[in-house]
Parts: sequence; structure tokens; C-alpha cells
Amino acid sequence: MKISSPLIEGAEAFVVDRIPSQDVQAWYSQIGIDVKPYFKNTDTVYIAECVQSGYRFYAPRELMGQGSFYKQLSDAQGEKYYPKARWEHLKALQYFKSNDKVLEIGPGHLAFAQLLKESGVTDITGLEINPTSFNLAESLGVNLLDQTVAEHAEEIQQQYDVVCSFQVLEHVYDVGEFIKACTILLKPGGTLIIAVPNNDSFIQGENLAFNAPPHHMGLWTERVLVGLTNYFPLTFRTLWREPLRTTEVNRWMHWKEQGLVSSRFMRVVLYRFGLRYLVIGVVKLFRKNMRGQSMLAIFCKK
Repeated sequence: MKISSPLIEGAEAFVVDRIPSQDVQAWYSQIGIDVKPYFKNTDTVYIAECVQSGYRFYAPRELMGQGSFYKQLSDAQGEKYYPKARWEHLKALQYFKSNDKVLEIGPGHLAFAQLLKESGVTDITGLEINPTSFNLAESLGVNLLDQTVAEHAEEIQQQYDVVCSFQVLEHVYDVGEFIKACTILLKPGGTLIIAVPNNDSFIQGENLAFNAPPHHMGLWTERVLVGLTNYFPLTFRTLWREPLRTTEVNRWMHWKEQGLVSSRFMRVVLYRFGLRYLVIGVVKLFRKNMRGQSMLAIFCKK
């Protein structure tokens, strides 16, 4: 199967894994979401890797979730899906000035826009496909547009001091087009802020709906994210790693166990002698020095 890289124009990609679409549908059914319409033309989900960048993504493109899917998901998950305070929001605030002209791509329930308003930033535009966000935007005084970032970049260029997207890029198939549009919208010297799930963390071992289509289309790692400077007019500034949360310790332990329990000896040590609980206790003590679920990258437009 021939697949082109969605990150680098003209680059090839190769298939590294295949998942039966029935498995993915079953994951979503466990959380009350029906995704059958997305899989009517394919019985296989492919994980492919860009030859040049190492970026891994899901294919085919048609599996990418649309606005109705995200409404269904936010209705089912509520505040769990759009939490009011995210680690990356608080970390990113230091890169904004009160007079900045800001574009947020995919603001969801506008939690970050509200934080910006409270910190004195008032000139905020958002791009959103979830229809439930628009009434809230009006009440907050945020200019919310039903556009993709590529469509927005066709209308205006070099207008924003900061362009940011939090937990958005992993949902997008055409990531190269997305990032190129961000650079078009930024003023020279402007700041690009991107937060995505960190697939160098424990989430790489989870076969869950939230890290598969139609929810996620990309599997970002630190190397690939920082490496965007090789293909776009960007300078890398810094990368922040979210510390492991207390609520994530059991998930981290499950990830580590997957590589250990194939050994009968390790199963005995972990379970019969109670070592598992000792390890969990140690991880809780040192979790702030361990990789959590997300990462935040800061770039400057050349």
C-alpha cells in the first residue's frame, strides 16, 4: 500500500502496523461512542511512518473525526474532555504579552482564552469546528470562526504575534498544511505554541480509543515535534514535558508491566511478593521527574 507523508510534501511513508477496524470500533463502544460510519469503506486502520521525519500517523485520511464526532464526544465526556485547567495552559501563559494579537486553533470550551483574558490579553481569535463553542465565545468576547487554519491563512497573512494550539495537532491528518498555515499567519519573529500528547510516555502502550482514529490521527514524539524546524521556517526555543500525574501512576505501571509479565519470574516477583505496590509507591514519590501525558513546544517564526 502506497502512502504519502502528510507532514512533508512529496515524502513517502511506509506501513508499520495494522489494526482491524472492528477493534477500534469496539474501543469506542466501551465509552458510548458510535464510530461505524467512519469505517464503512475500510476494514483496516494503518499506522504509517514518514521516511524523512519519522512522524507516525494513522491512515486512511477519511478516518479523521469531524465536528459532529467532537460534539458527540464532548457531550458524552463533559468536563473530562474539555477540562478547565490544563498543565500546558498554565505553562504557556508566560509567552504572552497583554498587547499580543493571538490566534488559538481549536479552543474547545475556551478555557485558555478565559485565562488569557484574566491575564490582560484581549485581542483573541479562535478557530473551531465544534458548534457548542460559539455561544460561550460570544459571552467571553472572543472572535470565534468556523474555519480551518488553512482557510484562515488564505484570507490573512502575518497578522498574529502568537499562534497556539493545545491538544489539536494530533487530531489532524494534513499536519504539514496545518503548520505551514500557522507560519503564514504569524508575523516574523512571532511565537508558535504547540501542545500534543507525548508518545514517548506511557500512552504509547495504550490501545485506547482516545489515541486512535477518528479521535487521533497522529502519534507525536519529542524528536519529531522538535524536528519541525527542519521543514518549516521555524526556530526551536524550548520543549516542556508534563510531569506524571498522581492519577496516571497506575497507567504508567500497566505500561511497564506489559514488557515484564511475559517473564514468569517477573510475574511472581511483581504479584506474589507484592513488589508491584512498592514500585507504585516509589513512582508516586518521583513522578514529577517522570514523563507525563503531554508536551509543549515553543517555536519562533524566522
